[in-house]
Amino acid sequence: MTVTSTTASSSYLDSLRTNSTTATAATTAGSSTIDQAGFLKLLTAQMTNQDPTAPMDSNTMVQQLSEMSTVSGITEMNSSMKSLVSELTSNRIGDAASWIGKAALLSSSTAQPLTNGGYAGEITLPVAATNVVVGLYYSAQWQSGKASMSISGGETALTRLKKIYGLGLVLADTHPLGLQYGPDFGHLADMPSIEGGQPVDQDTVWPEYDFQAMEFDGGWITDARLCLQAASPRPCTITAAVPQYEMRTGG
Repeated sequence: MTVTSTTASSSYLDSLRTNSTTATAATTAGSSTIDQAGFLKLLTAQMTNQDPTAPMDSNTMVQQLSEMSTVSGITEMNSSMKSLVSELTSNRIGDAASWIGKAALLSSSTAQPLTNGGYAGEITLPVAATNVVVGLYYSAQWQSGKASMSISGGETALTRLKKIYGLGLVLADTHPLGLQYGPDFGHLADMPSIEGGQPVDQDTVWPEYDFQAMEFDGGWITDARLCLQAASPRPCTITAAVPQYEMRTGG
């Protein structure tokens, strides 16, 4: 009898332990987080069952409420931001799709040709103007060969010191600032600002240009050359260039 009674009692206690373990596992498997409503319920239960002789610290309660409100606010803001990002992404894809096959005008310092090879766009001038030349920037450079001049006796003075002291130009459809000249491309001068004793109109284009030779600031070197450079958007057409050389015959 004693053995049987002990066995039955042990079985009953084992079943209680099993039920307790199952309940604990079920509780653990539940949500490990708590929202603001659950926190308020928990706080209310804590205040209801608190020890009257050692009540809960009000400062701690306020701090807990503040922290829970902050967390709740951040959670709601994250949710709103995700919704906003999703909406913007959807709108952006829709806007991009609506531009397929269409042209757009963008602010840029470069230009790309259209399918027909032309260019289109808008240009904003810093000041008002009545005569404007517009075009894509480019520069064209030309350099003469090494001068070979003969001296008495048929000798060719390739290694003698020479310099260019004057330059005659014949031009057509050229802007006064459309051409520069010099002994090298690092030292270029603009066309004269005075021709025939009169100031040159900087807003004109010469249909023809054939004045007397202009001064040329060339140094004494064995390889004296003429360099010309034209640059857009100002037009320039050179039909003839005649450099005037001087050579030292001694030494």
